[in-house]
Amino acid sequence: MSVVADPNAAVNDLADRFWDGILERDPMWATVLGDERFNDRWPDLGPDGRAADEAAFRATLEEARAIPVDDLDPEQVITRDLLVLVCENQLEALDQKQYQLAIDHMSGPHVSPA
Repeated sequence: MSVVADPNAAVNDLADRFWDGILERDPMWATVLGDERFNDRWPDLGPDGRAADEAAFRATLEEARAIPVDDLDPEQVITRDLLVLVCENQLEALDQKQYQLAIDHMSGPHVSPA
């Protein structure tokens, strides 16, 4: 394992890059959140988009796991652990092909008033 000069800064940098990647790959979500940097495009819901998501989740997971937790402040331990958890969950969802579901907890008729 490589030595990280400032593990707290490494966690913060990884979290920032991870979040920017999420917003870039899902520009509609970015717009909903008020980030208009990606308003000129649509999300890629096809195989290429899923491959980009998988690559990003795998890279983030590997990088997060390589950061030693011993010298982290409590906030960065939480951030690092959440990065690992989110990436593991998203990779599992891709493996299960959950993208084929027409309805999820964030969208669909169950969230629209009758």
